[in-house]
Amino acid sequence: MSMLDSGPATPGLPADSPEATPLTVDWQPVVDFIRGGHSFVLTTHIHSDGDGLGSQSALAHALLALGKSVKIINPTKVDDVYTYLMDGLDHACAAELDEARAHLPAGVDRAVVLDVSTRERTGVLDPLFREQNLPQLVIDHHVSSEYTGALCYIFPRSGSTGEVIHSLVRALALPLSQPIARALYTAIYTDTGGFSNTATSGINLEIAARCVGAGADPVWIHDRIHQQHPLGRLRLMGWMLEGLKSLAGGTIHSSMITLDMFAKTGTGREHTEGFVSNGLKVAGSEISLLFTETSASSCKVSLRSKGRYDVNALAAGFGGGGHRNAAGLTLALPVEEGRALIEEAAVALVKDSHSVS
Repeated sequence: MSMLDSGPATPGLPADSPEATPLTVDWQPVVDFIRGGHSFVLTTHIHSDGDGLGSQSALAHALLALGKSVKIINPTKVDDVYTYLMDGLDHACAAELDEARAHLPAGVDRAVVLDVSTRERTGVLDPLFREQNLPQLVIDHHVSSEYTGALCYIFPRSGSTGEVIHSLVRALALPLSQPIARALYTAIYTDTGGFSNTATSGINLEIAARCVGAGADPVWIHDRIHQQHPLGRLRLMGWMLEGLKSLAGGTIHSSMITLDMFAKTGTGREHTEGFVSNGLKVAGSEISLLFTETSASSCKVSLRSKGRYDVNALAAGFGGGGHRNAAGLTLALPVEEGRALIEEAAVALVKDSHSVS
């Protein structure tokens, strides 16, 4: 008997129970929410990644299989490497509220928010949903999730939102079709760092195997995500690595991307996914920081870590969040100032850890 078929000792836990997992939770409220709706709008976070888009795609195909109408509206453009996830789906992006209103089909009666920890991360979509008084379902796995006022199913113990959607598809008694399998494999594969980070587990490996059995092609997906980039992305990575800094005796590595680098390489934020992990490839490195300039007075910070260092706690101190070993935040500071501030906090984290151990 597989881990996914063994079932919980005490099924039916409420979604807000700290012991709840996608396999033990009572999915009936979500099943009722879905079966009671006719037309759905789905969204995920700004600068969406493989987990957000894969979860969105899988759920969209599941809803279509149930005879529902589905519209995907995201706050930012889908990265070229993930456009295959939108095949066969009605999708759009909207950065402005009027634009989002124009894309919203008449008669929509349900909204689903995926892989999002705060309302702000949906851009103009949350204001749109509230303006339209749409009942909302939130499905996420971030430990820092702050969503309230919606039907929330949040599982910080899960390695990806895709893992959660897999459980929901089962609760809806739907088969694992090829489009759903490909989308879920993408979600799980990307958020576990290609099954290499601490989010990797026997459960999500088994789900991935089921997805492959249902038609997901792991070689094709790997090639599409990792080997179809524009030349400018590689040049951008080279410039970023040229400025890599080593701190705290080599425990921390910090890098930066400026607007000028984007301009000179013909790239944008959508081309930087995975860049932050390069800092962890250095021998002895346990924390990697990437600072991305978003304007003359703001920057985005991506944080990754190994083992004992909790970068979620570090990010939370500056209004960000995520997971223990992967987090992010935005600062209303010029990138150089933001870099100095977070580097100082990261060095203090390492020193405090050494003083305790």
